[in-house]
Amino acid sequence: KYYHCDVLVVGGGISGIMAAKLSAENNNETLLLDDKNTLGGATIYQNNDCFQIDGTHTNYWLEKEINKIKNIKNLTIKTRTSLAAYHGYNYLLAKENLTDHLSPDERKGKIRQRLWKIRAKKVIIASGSIERPLIFSNNDRPGIILSSSIKKYIDYFGVRCGNKNVIFTNNDTAYETALSLNKKGLNVSVIDIRKNSSSMVVQSAKENGIKIFWNHTVVDTQGYRRIKSIQIMQLSDDGSNVTGEKINLDCDCLSLSGGWTPMVHLFTQSGGKLKFRDEDQVFLPNTAMSDQISIGACNGDFKLDDVVYNTITSIKKFLDITSTSFDDLNIHCPK
Repeated sequence: KYYHCDVLVVGGGISGIMAAKLSAENNNETLLLDDKNTLGGATIYQNNDCFQIDGTHTNYWLEKEINKIKNIKNLTIKTRTSLAAYHGYNYLLAKENLTDHLSPDERKGKIRQRLWKIRAKKVIIASGSIERPLIFSNNDRPGIILSSSIKKYIDYFGVRCGNKNVIFTNNDTAYETALSLNKKGLNVSVIDIRKNSSSMVVQSAKENGIKIFWNHTVVDTQGYRRIKSIQIMQLSDDGSNVTGEKINLDCDCLSLSGGWTPMVHLFTQSGGKLKFRDEDQVFLPNTAMSDQISIGACNGDFKLDDVVYNTITSIKKFLDITSTSFDDLNIHCPK
């Protein structure tokens, strides 16, 4: 099928939801696509006192916004829909899964998938970011998983991946996972290659009694069919080597958090050119070849206040909007 719209928003996380709402409220025929079965991205299960919008946890705030946009007449929402190609002049192809999630009896005689040929005047990419792993000896054993995956399992699905959890990280976002596991009564400790952090979420982890091994790194793992234990060592002052004795820790689930990489794939497929940010070693969208912008984590905004405020500023400029319903939001997040 063919679909023509004024604005196409790719991604249903917090920045995508905000962009779709602002676009539709300003009389643009808007199409919002997301590859998951529900909207909200990772924010929809971010139930943490450290992250609030207007005095409300971010997940509850976002859930209300999602319910609001479902009633906007000139906004079409399609979940289970993945962008497959971004051609010139804002011509895009998307695959919608219609019945793959249904039982065999329910999908019998029905269309399985649909290819959408979309022509948009403007495109807003809000595809998010990918968590990076960390590298060490024997880091491919079963039971070694990304920290964001552990968090989604425990907060969204209510599933624990292990009873003796260890998180290996170089940034603050892993402490959200640690707090989620601790809140569920699970044993968790953190290995952090940094010497310290004054972030609010890290302080919260300390207050909840979570053991943190500062200035340490994982050097090896043990286990036959799955991980059973890990070995850690202290880093040298310049971080280039390890010193001291090896410390053995029992562990049946090791989660990794090495920072975040913006998902610039659609942007580059459209012919866009990238730039490099030395601060956190990431490529970011720079020069677009069509009428489009990237917002949120795919544009290198990883902190909640940066995501929200920069999204508002970018959308107002891109769609020529003078004021929005989001202009006076009060954001509370770790620094």
